[in-house]
Amino acid sequence: PHLPKSAAPPKRGASPKPKRVPAPQPPKSAAPHAGGAAPHAGGAAPHAGGDKKDTGRPKLRQLAAKHWSGEKKAGEFQPKLVEQIYSEHLCAEQSANAVAALEQTGYLERYLWPNFDAAKAGRAHALSIAAVVLEKAREGVDAWAAFAPRASDFPALLGALLGAASEGASPELPLAERSLVVRFLTHCFASLEVEMVRAPALRLVSLPLWTQLNERARTAQLGKTPGLAKHRCFQ
Repeated sequence: PHLPKSAAPPKRGASPKPKRVPAPQPPKSAAPHAGGAAPHAGGAAPHAGGDKKDTGRPKLRQLAAKHWSGEKKAGEFQPKLVEQIYSEHLCAEQSANAVAALEQTGYLERYLWPNFDAAKAGRAHALSIAAVVLEKAREGVDAWAAFAPRASDFPALLGALLGAASEGASPELPLAERSLVVRFLTHCFASLEVEMVRAPALRLVSLPLWTQLNERARTAQLGKTPGLAKHRCFQ
């Protein structure tokens, strides 16, 4: 009778054997590990894409060193170079990186503004100036200091930008470039404390602007304020 009782414990002791079942679990944990490698490899793609964004920077630095930021005196001004930089870099998808790189090389102070001639400059020249000015403003840098040596020529720049963005301009500026001009004008009106900017900017909102109103609307507005009666000459 004692034998069955002594034999019973081994049968009960055999029940822990199922605890060894977790042993095959390492393959299950290995599967997620292998699957995790794919996201890691996929994560490398954005990093590579990030490198592509900066591929233009070395080229721009080389151009800057050769034409305006190097120790040697810059050679003769090349309008075609401005056109090339504008079309290949400032109009590209990653133009923000290009503008930042150009701003750091002194593109505005050393090349664009000293060689700006409203009578000869193409629209790419004026738009390039506007783009760098806005980049300086974004960085919190004084955007107008570069114009000081030729402050009297600033109205000509403003006129060139307005002409390029006007309805009758040919060819018509794309929406992105017209937006650039609008943002530049907005920055001008936000900088009226600068004398160079104030005079030409305020002319855009002075009394002659009334001539652009519909005659009926103009008459109604002038009639509301007796003090404006002397300006009925605009009717």
